[in-house]
Amino acid sequence: MAVQILFSLNKILNIVTDQGVLLTKLIPNSLDDLVNLGYEIVIVDLEIVENDIHQTTFTALKTGRVDIAILHLPELNAVNPSNDLIIAALSERNNAQDCLVINENFYDPQAELRLKAGAVVHVVTNIQAEQLKKLSPSIQTSVSKSTLESLTDSVNSGEIHAAIIPKFMIDFSENRDNSKIVNLHPKEMIPAPGQGTFAFVTHKENITLRKTLKTIHQKDVAEISNVERKVRQMLPSNDQQNLAVHCYKDVSGNFHAVGSYLDQETSTLKFAIHSQSTSEGLSEKIFHSLYHK
Repeated sequence: MAVQILFSLNKILNIVTDQGVLLTKLIPNSLDDLVNLGYEIVIVDLEIVENDIHQTTFTALKTGRVDIAILHLPELNAVNPSNDLIIAALSERNNAQDCLVINENFYDPQAELRLKAGAVVHVVTNIQAEQLKKLSPSIQTSVSKSTLESLTDSVNSGEIHAAIIPKFMIDFSENRDNSKIVNLHPKEMIPAPGQGTFAFVTHKENITLRKTLKTIHQKDVAEISNVERKVRQMLPSNDQQNLAVHCYKDVSGNFHAVGSYLDQETSTLKFAIHSQSTSEGLSEKIFHSLYHK
């Protein structure tokens, strides 16, 4: 029996694919679980253009061209990917933190954030820029519309000085010979909700496949990623790109969540942190601490 799985070329997965890193390096446990259930995995290339990622992907799912789309969780709508589709399972979680990737010519081990004076850091969201400025007020940033793959390549070639890239992507990247990596703690540079986790998206009516995916679903990952994504869901859609949330569970089983929200009306960057013994109500606490409108 064979299940076609779409490794969708969205902004984050483009990087992994174009640099020759296999899907099995990103979510080996989830894929091994499917293989152990007797499935053969076939990667389908839909030749997706950058600005048509979800429309092409979801159309392929709805028409039955593919059975599953594996997508980076932050790229998906906070509730459901699309009508008739559902997130049927979540993968194991990669390192959720961001890192600063610096071209070696602009790296200074003695400088703040290891950046030479005058270096410009390229980011993909305004909230990344503001969080960086909070860490280092003198830092120069540029919000880019380039893909993360393009940013990584541009740093390595020296075309740009530095960029913020999810750490798990850099860990699996082979194109960083001319770059230096500075890891940023997720309490200081709070990542996007769901970062590092991949969603298995399928058609709602495919009950048999949904039952199969339920058996590989990582409940412990869902426990923390749901806290992050619920905060995003509570925000108006036009504000969701201005949010960063990270949740984790300590060895004692307690939940800790940190959040950041950029209020563009007032140009104010707000922070919140809450800890408790359960995840119940944690999203609401972060939301109410960050968003007062």
